[in-house]
Amino acid sequence: YLKVLQKLAAAKWRTLKGEKNLFTKLAKTTDFLLQRGFESDLIRAAIEKIRNSDSES
Repeated sequence: YLKVLQKLAAAKWRTLKGEKNLFTKLAKTTDFLLQRGFESDLIRAAIEKIRNSDSES
């Protein structure tokens, strides 16, 4: 379940790489995952993990 969430979150985040506004990128990714039935606290954790890995690379 968590692996699927992380995979979907990462894929959606990559599709929005042209999005300049971070807030919009976060909102679109969150909305996408909420529509798939994931809990908001798990979504926040997954997005934070993606953002941290992006800043390291």
